[in-house]
Amino acid sequence: MAWSIASNLSRQRWARETIIEAEEKSFFFSRGFVKDASDAIIKKRTDLNKESGDRITYDFLVNLTGAGLTAADTKSTGLAAYHTATGLATDSSYGADAMGQVSDYQSGSGANWGDKTPFQVDDGTGTSRKGYGKLIGREEPLLYRSDQILIGQKRNGIRKPGKWLDQIVQDKFRSDARSQLSTWYAELVDNIIMQHLAGNSSTMAFPSAALAPTTSTTFEFTRQLFGGQASAKAGIEIGDSFGILELDRMRELAEVSVPRILPYKVEGGDEYHVVILHPYQANALRQDRDWIDASYHARDRGLSNPLFTGAMGLWNGLVIHVSRYVPILTDGGASGAVPYARALLLGQCAGGYATGWEPTWHEDSTSSEADFGDSPALAIDCAFGCKKTQFAFDGSNQLDYGVITMDTWANKLQSAVQA
Repeated sequence: MAWSIASNLSRQRWARETIIEAEEKSFFFSRGFVKDASDAIIKKRTDLNKESGDRITYDFLVNLTGAGLTAADTKSTGLAAYHTATGLATDSSYGADAMGQVSDYQSGSGANWGDKTPFQVDDGTGTSRKGYGKLIGREEPLLYRSDQILIGQKRNGIRKPGKWLDQIVQDKFRSDARSQLSTWYAELVDNIIMQHLAGNSSTMAFPSAALAPTTSTTFEFTRQLFGGQASAKAGIEIGDSFGILELDRMRELAEVSVPRILPYKVEGGDEYHVVILHPYQANALRQDRDWIDASYHARDRGLSNPLFTGAMGLWNGLVIHVSRYVPILTDGGASGAVPYARALLLGQCAGGYATGWEPTWHEDSTSSEADFGDSPALAIDCAFGCKKTQFAFDGSNQLDYGVITMDTWANKLQSAVQA
């Protein structure tokens, strides 16, 4: 069968179908982790006019932090701390944390405070709680933060053997090429996203270097945990396996972290964080007696949500997934040679994913390699990038916004049996 050159429309459709097929095979895309939504675990941006090397900006919201009004507060309560964030004077009579007391009003010291008559109520203990808070001028702003993703170009192609050596017909070659290229693209993207979220800078530099997990001596600000009794990678020992305690520690930090690592909401209002384990860690967890005894199957309502697709199970508000792309690092322990795996807990906007131009499809049937059309080739060309979300929460130090890592000994089942 003679080789025919596809039309431009056919090429575009072939390229799009390759990417769609790749996303269906992708760990992150098929589970709904990557999407263009404010609550997405990985926020997607599509700026189709961007070129390789350009940066795409994506935004996200930081939680409100104000305590709000309470009728028990006095006029001066909270002003000294709050004025530093608003720029208002410490003695300003406007504020979400500022209250006026009846005694102030009656004595004349607070006669000009506020724009309504203060009130007083008995709080049930015989003590009068008096005051009226004025909110105008102390409203909290919506705190938008942004991060940037560098995008780069990735290409791959497949050349058909000559028909003398390979009797594959033209249509079969195109469909097989698309299948293989879509698998290549899915695995490529999954690995790049995972290494960026894990902060594995030793192996991931596309389209920019992965950022290491942020750490702090203050528990609520750190984003890196270690299994067993270890508090640093040098303390990871053989036997520091992943278990239920590690899950609970990750969940605890997600809840108390500053800012809080926001969970993903599913139908019915239930909230979940996503945990991704390496197969070694998953096998160790399966040996944990508490895990064995737990009822860890997702409920029927949850099974319809992509978040639960292929999940290993549930525990304490965590949806546990397993991926071979979770990195194995080899510089743990006092010897610097103990292998360890890096599990991830993900919340909203843990990372960003961006695409540049539409994926394009190329066909070579005229070059010398094509041998007068006897050995044509098909190729796909795409531009994308991803990045773990970070921002300077305290104004200077970068902080991982939606990721917690847990490093534990990478114990293979074979090694455990031998031990």
